[in-house]
Amino acid sequence: MKIYFKSILYIFVSFTVLISYVSESYAQNVWTSDTGYVLPRKTLETGVFQNTAYGITDTLEVGTHPLLFFIYPQGYVKKQWFKSNNLAFSSRHGMGIPTLLLNLLAREGTGGIYPADMKAPFVLSHFHEASVTYKFNKKFIVSGTGDLNHALTSGGSRFATVDMPLVYSRTAHWYEDNWYARVGIDIQGSINEWITYLIDIDYFFLPSYPSYINIEHKGALRFLFKKGRYGIVAGYKMVFGTYPFGKQFHIIPFADFTFRFNL
Repeated sequence: MKIYFKSILYIFVSFTVLISYVSESYAQNVWTSDTGYVLPRKTLETGVFQNTAYGITDTLEVGTHPLLFFIYPQGYVKKQWFKSNNLAFSSRHGMGIPTLLLNLLAREGTGGIYPADMKAPFVLSHFHEASVTYKFNKKFIVSGTGDLNHALTSGGSRFATVDMPLVYSRTAHWYEDNWYARVGIDIQGSINEWITYLIDIDYFFLPSYPSYINIEHKGALRFLFKKGRYGIVAGYKMVFGTYPFGKQFHIIPFADFTFRFNL
């Protein structure tokens, strides 16, 4: 039963992690995650797995993950600093406290992936990201993104890392070295008025293992309905890397439903 639960947990966490990076939000048929764009003013984007994002102004966006918020409080603010006809630049800053989630996973039997006697320290994780986007035309957009993720911890702990490729890259700084960096390139565009695509590649730098290769790539299609108010996202995530627990290569399919509201 414990192995079965671990498999279910891996699928759920992996879906949540990759969807939150794939279909975070979009504006004018563009995924705004990892781009220089933000959501339009008074626009709310949400989905089954993805972050919920809201455009406070035409240059300011906020977001959180509603499925995880009560066991992993977190959120972000995204500011667009510059926008012209072809070029846009923004930065995104966020934080989260995963301590409660980690302690919930420290239990015997079903629901536990850590020994029950382990207790997580207080962890305050924060990130700072910069993205620039160049629009060649209405159907072809290229973006570059870089971010730095850091964690502040209080109290000692012998908590083990989560040895799941999609999760380890983004959570190892809770336990080791306290930081990691990511750089990536996104290519997206429109096939027609109701189908858009996204292709990206990301490289993660983990300071404890500077010689390790840690690469993620994804491809996705989004099908829009009712002038973009509803959407279906489907695609795949490829993970390739060398980790402390060995070399890993995975291709994971995913899907999500998205909803857009003008408030």
